[in-house]
Amino acid sequence: MKVALLNKGDVLFVISSSGRTKEIVDCAQLAKNNHITVISLSDFAISALTKVSDINLFTTPRNTNMFLNIDMPLIIGQITLIDILYSCCFAQNSEMASELYGKTKASADSEKMQY
Repeated sequence: MKVALLNKGDVLFVISSSGRTKEIVDCAQLAKNNHITVISLSDFAISALTKVSDINLFTTPRNTNMFLNIDMPLIIGQITLIDILYSCCFAQNSEMASELYGKTKASADSEKMQY
């Protein structure tokens, strides 16, 4: 429902390991239909999501986990990429980002119990 509220010039950033999660692909398609830029993060270069997205970012391929029963390399790759994107956006908009961070921190600090 929130995708329907996006306006031209907004960006939808979607994350899906497989790139085939129906709800994610549907959201991306709705955004695309409304001329919203779609950036996707997944570990499959060819998927329904990559076909809909304007910009595709990829992390660790699935076969790197061949000897593991966990998706830790994938998760670490996604978190690292998100952290890099966040840092770049923060640097690009440092004054506004710093102000918003200060407001958020002040609000969170006011919620903490004092001993």
